[in-house]
Amino acid sequence: MKRLLILVLLAAFFLAIFSFPAKTTYTETVAHIVASNETLWSIAKKYNHNKDIRRVVDEIRKINNCSALIRIGQELEVPVWR
Repeated sequence: MKRLLILVLLAAFFLAIFSFPAKTTYTETVAHIVASNETLWSIAKKYNHNKDIRRVVDEIRKINNCSALIRIGQELEVPVWR
């Protein structure tokens, strides 16, 4: 029973990983200046509230070649899906 559960969980894990599209499909980017108390998560949600915010945050990090740490006044290019 444990083996079956482990196999099912592994299959679900790999299916989730490989089900993301390889290409970015956002239609544009907008410049955003980081304000006090903003996070990548809040910025991603502001422009893409209908998307998976984890993917948007990952895309922001890729586009801007940055870590999860951002500074007040930093300019970020944020992808926008329409």
